[in-house]
Amino acid sequence: GKHIYVVKAVKKDDRRQQLLKENSKRHVFIKGFGKSNDESAIYMILDTNDYEYESVIIAKDEKGNSKGYGFIVFKHARQAENFIEECNE
Repeated sequence: GKHIYVVKAVKKDDRRQQLLKENSKRHVFIKGFGKSNDESAIYMILDTNDYEYESVIIAKDEKGNSKGYGFIVFKHARQAENFIEECNE
């Protein structure tokens, strides 16, 4: 026979809020690295530890120098949590 998939009904706005909440857990703010550091240093850390990420953004001044902070968007919330725990050991 045919299988039927049954789930609890959730309003569209509630689904959107849940998705936004889950996606926000993938975004990590990083700071405290030197002004000479750039994306390549962050990529090296991420790649060495096999993290899956979507983007790395380093804040820069008008001359293109790092401001010492940035953002990483991970593909999975658990990897973002692992990265935070690892960096704060």
